[in-house]
Amino acid sequence: MKSGGSNDRRKQQMKEIKRFFALALALLMALSLCACGGDSMAATLVSTDWVAVLDYGGTYSNRQLSFQKDGTGTLLSDSGKGGDITWSAKDGIIEIEQRMTVDGDNVIRKYTFTLEEVNGSYRLVEDNEVDNNPGYLIFVPKDLYESETKAIKAERLEAARDLPTLTSNEAEFKAKYVGKLWRVTGRVSYLSSNCCFIKSPAFEEICVYMSTNDLARINNGSTITVVGIPTSSRCIIDAFISISYL
Repeated sequence: MKSGGSNDRRKQQMKEIKRFFALALALLMALSLCACGGDSMAATLVSTDWVAVLDYGGTYSNRQLSFQKDGTGTLLSDSGKGGDITWSAKDGIIEIEQRMTVDGDNVIRKYTFTLEEVNGSYRLVEDNEVDNNPGYLIFVPKDLYESETKAIKAERLEAARDLPTLTSNEAEFKAKYVGKLWRVTGRVSYLSSNCCFIKSPAFEEICVYMSTNDLARINNGSTITVVGIPTSSRCIIDAFISISYL
């Protein structure tokens, strides 16, 4: 009887050991899959030259982004503004920190992006709630810039709404309109190298930043409709012409 009881205990112990190793193996496999996913995302970031689409806003426009394996990189505008970054990636989220000097002051800018796969291509899409950034910063692979720009324009055209009569109350305007896509129609009153000013009976003169290609299509006195993102009641960034009457 004692021998039988001992055998039963050994069998139970063996079952518990097997269960332990099964659970440990499952945990290792799960951790391995997570690590592979992170490695895959990092490899995609590092192996790609990233450029921003519809990125027009004055000093920081047409930005380019690069990642290095050691967690460093660069974020620069076409005018050379910007500089070095540090970055980390986990669970599809990329955190970027950039230290730079602006008008003699040391500034830290933080960005959060998600890596999204859209129609067989990757996009880095900014969380525009970070640091109250009102823009929709999107980076795409450099070799797909033209096709992705067309696709994103089409998406924004569909999503944009007509901006109503502008309020002179800046706090009210910020609460209702800043950081969202809007469609605005007005007559061009002034042209510069990176923006134009438009006005209409619905609102006072507003500065609209857009590409040099779009600016080349218009003249003073032209009536245009643009899609863009207001940063205040006086400024719209990342805009493009949706309809023009030349």
